[in-house]
Amino acid sequence: MAAVLPFSLNSLHCNRIRNRTCTYSTHIKATFQIPRTLTRQRLCCGKQGVSVEFRKSRSLALNFHDHTLRSRNCGKLCHSGFPLSASSPWERSKRNVIGFSETEHINSVEVVDGTNENIQLLESHMNSFRNAITMDNTTASIGVEEKFVYLPLSDDQKQYANEVSELEGQLRELFIVVEQMIKTGDEGTARELIEANYEVVTEQLEMGVKGVEQAAMLLVLAQLNMSLCEFTFTEYLLEQIKEIMTNVGNQEPLVDRILEHTGSMYIALEKPEEALPLCTRSLEIQEGILGKNSPLLVTLLLCLADTHNLLCEENTSIELYHRAISILEARKGVESEDLVFPLTQLSQVLIEEYRIQEAEDSLRRALAIMEKQHGENDAAAGSITCVLARALCAKGEVKDAVALYKKGLYIMENSGKFSLDDSVLETIRIDLAELLHVLGREEESQQLWEQNLLRKEEALGNDHPSLAMHIQNLATSYAHSGKFEKSELLLRRCVRILSARLVHDAPETSVPMLSLATILYHQGRNKEAEDLALDALRIREAFFDKDGPIVGEACDCLALIQHALGKDDRAESLMWRVLQIQEKEFGYDSPEVMSTLELLIVLVDNLGKKNQRVLLQRRLAKLKTRYRK
Repeated sequence: MAAVLPFSLNSLHCNRIRNRTCTYSTHIKATFQIPRTLTRQRLCCGKQGVSVEFRKSRSLALNFHDHTLRSRNCGKLCHSGFPLSASSPWERSKRNVIGFSETEHINSVEVVDGTNENIQLLESHMNSFRNAITMDNTTASIGVEEKFVYLPLSDDQKQYANEVSELEGQLRELFIVVEQMIKTGDEGTARELIEANYEVVTEQLEMGVKGVEQAAMLLVLAQLNMSLCEFTFTEYLLEQIKEIMTNVGNQEPLVDRILEHTGSMYIALEKPEEALPLCTRSLEIQEGILGKNSPLLVTLLLCLADTHNLLCEENTSIELYHRAISILEARKGVESEDLVFPLTQLSQVLIEEYRIQEAEDSLRRALAIMEKQHGENDAAAGSITCVLARALCAKGEVKDAVALYKKGLYIMENSGKFSLDDSVLETIRIDLAELLHVLGREEESQQLWEQNLLRKEEALGNDHPSLAMHIQNLATSYAHSGKFEKSELLLRRCVRILSARLVHDAPETSVPMLSLATILYHQGRNKEAEDLALDALRIREAFFDKDGPIVGEACDCLALIQHALGKDDRAESLMWRVLQIQEKEFGYDSPEVMSTLELLIVLVDNLGKKNQRVLLQRRLAKLKTRYRK
């Protein structure tokens, strides 16, 4: 029988789960890695995400594959689980892509006595309570809560603090127990507990009880469902929370935290437009309680900055980062370690906005703080060094960038704080490998691709589907070096692994299929290449928009192969399709269409379509004139 967990107001009765058959099924969201064209601007300054760019010449080329996971995952949460109140900026940093995978944990919980300003005391005690909860230190938590009674606070402030403490503590207990079940593989019992708790909340909602307690429980259940990769149901729960919170007044305890964490989950689900109004309302509430210059606002300000950046509102994002930095400087000093994370995040937005010198200044300041606090060989200093390398790369100082990447990677690998297959190290190796490829240093680049693949094989075995991206990237590097036989063997292995481990004709398999078709094309084995490209196109048409760029890329590849086979009539129809997709994606007169027009001219000329050839030649001539200026 599963454990029975308490909830405030005795509203949860988990004995309902006895002898119940679980009806949930695990839904793993497919991750589709889309090839991207490698350019220095894209590598150094482009936003992370999916992009597709068609070939710019009449020969097939292999591209490296984006290492940014586009599937939804709880690892992108901007905050800790709901039962924990907002964590410090430095604690947040371990969840970021530049990731400091381990942080210094607090060894004791300090309870501050004295007669300082009421708001400062409240902040100190709330922070102490959060630290106690983080460490699962019940004794310390009780001690902090008792101190609230003796604070020279108003009755409203005392009631707010006590209510927050009680509800958060009980919700955290539920979260910890169920998340531990998930981590240990007992997903069946975890689902039963989630289902039982959800049934209780649903009964309350049907009875018209729609308040903070119900929203808080739904939020915990939403995060637990996200841990189980139940993304559709997670979104459904978040919609229920939004509906409840619409009718809950801002004066209710926990409203600000519920809004904040609901917003962070929407960010994790790649829906920043849903997150923005929630986080904005939360900020207004917290400003009313704490004032506009409280350090307790910093985490939410950073979350809002991330949200605006995702919405391509970079100027607003930069303003919010500066505000958070100013608050921390005023309260904790200009050399506080808490400044490191916002300075680093700010620098990445500045890089995207091509404000490279400002970005470099922020990073050098963050690096100086970390080196002073922990020494040059600290893992976090190594991470910042790698971000600084990215800034120098965007600045055009590529040799210095390579040196910094290597230095930062060496520090992190030898710090003892990362496993060798850690995703942070993996990302840095990929970035450095791509940069070395751009510089033509293929041997060094291949060593990094090989290292990533080896680490993944050691961690996951030789047939895990997560190896696919690393196999493809190493194969691509071999292809650029003319090592077609090595590349072919790797790509065949990749197709075999994905075909065996995923559902039949999964879209992921189309990526190595197209890459393998390209390798065979370059070896003159066009019939084999055509069969693979046809399969890849069929798979993509079944899963994606037939007039979208993902399908267009497959059409482009197949057309070039069929042209080499002398099947110009088939190649022509495919290239007209590619042209239409490019026009929709990039614009009728975009430079991206030029190479497609060139091949179309060859094809229609071979097929004797002189009128079409003339029209296409005129259009191409105009574009060449325009973009030659």
